[in-house]
Formats: sequence, C-alpha cells, structure tokens
Amino acid sequence: MMSLAMASVNDNLKIVQVWHGGKFKKKLSEMGIYKDSQIRVIKK
Repeated sequence: MMSLAMASVNDNLKIVQVWHGGKFKKKLSEMGIYKDSQIRVIKK
C-alpha cells in the first residue's frame, strides 16, 4: 500500500509518495525534510 507524507517545509507543502517503514524515513531524510519538519502519515 502507498502512504502520503505531507511535510511542512518553510511554510511550503510538499506531498511525497513513499513506501512503508524504513523506506519512508530514508526517502524523507534524503530530501532533507525528516529532521526539521512535522510529518503526517496517511495510510489508505
């Protein structure tokens, strides 16, 4: 299943499609938004 990660970065919203678990955190950390953002995960 896919998850939607909505991260707020400098008041800009980015929607990222990622996989579950480690790939989710890895993808966000690669984008540089994991540490400095509030992240909501919505699973369908």
